[in-house]
Amino acid sequence: VALYGYLCQKFPPRKLLFWSVLIGVPQFVPMAFIQDGQQALLAAGLIGLLGGMANVACIDIAMRACPPGLQGTLMMMIAATFALSMRAGDVIGTWIY
Repeated sequence: VALYGYLCQKFPPRKLLFWSVLIGVPQFVPMAFIQDGQQALLAAGLIGLLGGMANVACIDIAMRACPPGLQGTLMMMIAATFALSMRAGDVIGTWIY
């Protein structure tokens, strides 16, 4: 989030959204190469950075597009969507396993 806060002052939101999502899509690829605990911790940091940028970029665009006075409602909708997508991912992951 801090990195995005710095970068959003230097680059337009459209470019940040595009590159953040493009980089964030393959964020879990490093998990295929984990062999011990130390590598898992390093991969977790990388995964968090890649996914966090995409997450913040999407929320930033949504906040910019939100009508004045409805920012709280938007954030609650984003929180609910995030929770639902996590649980749906858990169900799909369990089914695949």
